This record gives sequence, C-alpha cells and structure tokens, in this order.
Amino acid sequence: MPLTLVHDIINMKTQIPHTPLRVGIVGVGNIAERHAQGYLAIPELAQITAVADISPQIAQVKAAQWGVPVWYPSLDKLLASDVDVVDICLPHDLHVSAAKAAAQSRKHIYIEKPLARTARECIEIYQAVEQAGVFMMVGHNLLFNPLMTKAQALVTSGAVGQVFMIRGASYGWPPFRAGNFRLERAKSGGGVLIDTGVHILYLMRAMGGEARSVSATMSHALRSEMQGEDNALVHLQYANGALGEMAVSYSTKLSTYALGFPDGWDQRIEVYGTDGTLKVDLVRGTLQIFAEGAESHPILANWAVANKKLQGTTLFELPNVYFDSFKFAIHAFAQTLLSGGPSPVSVSDGYRVMQLVDAAYESAREGRYIHVSQG
Repeated sequence: MPLTLVHDIINMKTQIPHTPLRVGIVGVGNIAERHAQGYLAIPELAQITAVADISPQIAQVKAAQWGVPVWYPSLDKLLASDVDVVDICLPHDLHVSAAKAAAQSRKHIYIEKPLARTARECIEIYQAVEQAGVFMMVGHNLLFNPLMTKAQALVTSGAVGQVFMIRGASYGWPPFRAGNFRLERAKSGGGVLIDTGVHILYLMRAMGGEARSVSATMSHALRSEMQGEDNALVHLQYANGALGEMAVSYSTKLSTYALGFPDGWDQRIEVYGTDGTLKVDLVRGTLQIFAEGAESHPILANWAVANKKLQGTTLFELPNVYFDSFKFAIHAFAQTLLSGGPSPVSVSDGYRVMQLVDAAYESAREGRYIHVSQG
C-alpha cells in the first residue's frame, strides 16, 4: 500500500494547552539521554514532566537525574497522564505499538529513527497519526547538524553545479551489551543497515532527492553476537540521474576503535557535481568544498567559523557538534509544534527512507536491482 498523503501540518483536533510543552519520554536507555538533554536546553519551550520504562529502578534514577517529577512503569500509565508530547525511545519493534497508542491518546509524537522496521509498518503509524490529527516528527537528527544544514543549502543553491554522484559512509565497532535489542534481527529489523545506515540514507536523500532503484550486498563478517548484517554496501540510482553509493559497517576496527563513538568512528558524506566537490566529515566537524568562488558564496561568506584555503579548496571547521544535533532536532520539533508549522521530518520522510531500507534488503536477498515506488 503506497503512502500517498503527507502528514505535515498539525490537524488541530488536538490542541496544545500551554507553553512549555509537557513531554513524557518512554524508554530511558542511552538514546533517551540525548533527547533529554535537548529538552533540558529549552525549558521555555518544552519540559520533561514524566518518564516511563519497563524497569522501574531505571525510570526512577533517570527521573531524578533529569529533575522529572513523575515516573511510570509503563507507557499506558504515562499516556493517562497530562503530557502533551510522547518521545519514543524504544527498540524498533515497539515503535508501531507505541506510536499508535500515543496517537490514539491524542499525544503529539517525537520518535527516534528509524520510524519503524519496514515501510509497511510506517504506513500503520501514518494512518494512526493522520486519524488522530496529531503532530509527529521522526528523529533524523543529523539533518540538524550545522555542517549538514550548510552542506544541503550549498548543494541546493547549485554551488557544486549539477550533482552526478553522492557517497556516504559510516565505519566503526560499537560495543553491544548483552540484551541489546540490536543483536536480535526480529527486534531491530536487521543489522547495521537499518540502524546506522538509516542516518546515511536520509543524509544522501537530502542531497540527491528520491531514489528510483536500489542494489545492495551485505555480509556477516565479524560480529557473531549480531543476528543481522555487520556490513552493507548499497548502490542508488536517483530520479534525477545521479548515482549514490553507501558503505556502512559495524565490524571496522579503525585505529581508535577501542575508544568507542565518536572517537573511534568515521562517518562522512561526499557530493560530486559538475562545478565542484563537497565533503562533510561528521565526526571531526569539517565541511570541505572545492568550487570556483566557493569562499565568496553567500552561504559561506559570513560563516563566522575558522576557515582556510587549501590549494583552491576551502575548509570550514566547527567544534564537534555531532551530539548537539539531537538538541537542534528537539528544538526544531518543539518550536514547530508550538507554531503550527510543517513537521521538519514528517512521517512521509521516515517512510521514504524505509522504502530504501526495504529495497536494499530485498536486493541483497534476490541479487538484483529493486525499483522504488514513488507512490
């Protein structure tokens, strides 16, 4: 079933009673810490007023750490409270049930990526959100990294000319504790592709638009504790004729891999156009562009950050803002919800990315290109 509608504007069946928003976080594991810091940075817009987790002990500890007055042992009890927003930080296999329950309770939703395990599950979420008339944003947080917002604006403005190729990569060795849902294919939906690969796919989509076909190969090289793939190579053909190539790995031992994320990680996006090349190193906080007159481009000319010329290439550097992208995304969510604007990352956006993930898994199984429907 194709997703033919786009849920962007708040349907005011559900009113926002006041500012700041009252936020309830469900699932208080590692990723919830990143979300919480985002809300704690904008108390004038949103405040965490409740948390819920199946482990009461953990819920109580996190509530105390974040200064949250109430904690619950289940999502149902949180939904029965007076929160305006539910922030879903649960394993992938629980996204559909949690999102549907939140929507039916007329709560607005921020949900960690991926939106769901499959595009079909995304449709279930869309239908629930649309019927309830609530606002939803998908946590494609790296879109809000200042390097990526600059890079996307440069590409969109034509700074590198007509884009003909996009490359994305993520390499590392994340440590997984026993019981981590990512180790089980049924819970995660796969392996590295659906976990970290989703980040790279949505960034490449921001640069190249919609893809029309996907080809992929995957392997299970070193991470025996994982049921899903620990390496994936994906080839994309975009609707505008550009080519895309993505490589993601959870079994790469870089020189600093023992330091964990982000120090032992490599994550980047490269865009090649008829007039130049743009490269973003997300972990080290650099944007490098080679194009005639790039340094005087209006988007970069007044960028008050250290920059230097390297044989015709301009390198712009930022302090590492990788984790701050969560804060920027949370801020955009709260601000847009309160203003009544379109969702910065809609259900439709989450669905489109999951179409690519579905196609990649199908291609790896069948050994052929898979067409991606634009319906």
